[in-house]
Amino acid sequence: GRVKDPTVEEIAAMQPDLVIVPDWGDLAKVASLRDLGLHVVVCKGAKNLAEIKETIQLIAQAIGEPQRGEVLLQKMDERLAWVQARTQSIPADERKTVGLLSLMKSYGGIGCSFDDACQYAGVTNGMARIGLSMIGIPKITGSLMLKIPGPMESLAISFISLRLVPIITA
Repeated sequence: GRVKDPTVEEIAAMQPDLVIVPDWGDLAKVASLRDLGLHVVVCKGAKNLAEIKETIQLIAQAIGEPQRGEVLLQKMDERLAWVQARTQSIPADERKTVGLLSLMKSYGGIGCSFDDACQYAGVTNGMARIGLSMIGIPKITGSLMLKIPGPMESLAISFISLRLVPIITA
């Protein structure tokens, strides 16, 4: 099974060559892990494709394999170019609108990795389309109904404890 929020001792018992801690994780453990002699890298919680690439480079450097990181990035870029070549010809008015169901706070709007993926996939990110960004999502309780023209008649967005849960209805 998956260990949720392992202790410093549980992490040390695994004798890892590298411990990767996202900056949104429990940073209080970093010093203790380093005190035990473990190699710890704190990486940014990637919010978009550019930051995902930065994280790949950081981790590749941390394990002493920067060339392998570059090869991975090159393969990613080639694959993304392949996808984009097939989707860029879809006219904007014919692109499907999609919504994201996510348990992560403030995720799915303009500028996030989901938005990047939508652009590459040749679809419209419904949350970005109505102007929601990752930062500054309104603090609203209950539901807010927004009309979006086109094949998708409405986009219901529920804000519950600042968790954005979009639901698209046909």
